[in-house]
Amino acid sequence: RLLARELTVPERRVARQTYDRFVELYGDDTAQARRLLEVGESSFDAALPVTESAAWTMLSSQLMNLDEVLNK
Repeated sequence: RLLARELTVPERRVARQTYDRFVELYGDDTAQARRLLEVGESSFDAALPVTESAAWTMLSSQLMNLDEVLNK
């Protein structure tokens, strides 16, 4: 929906690799993940896994900043 189309197979591969790298990064530094999730108006749901939530936050941010999203 973000791109108004499905991701291609190569795009899905890149998105998955990016997510996995963020999981690894925030898995090594959960304090940094918590700091990221404290930013913004909405409170973070403590019932959700911190590492994965931070990884999804960063991946979503990257996708939302694609030229294709900003210029559609």
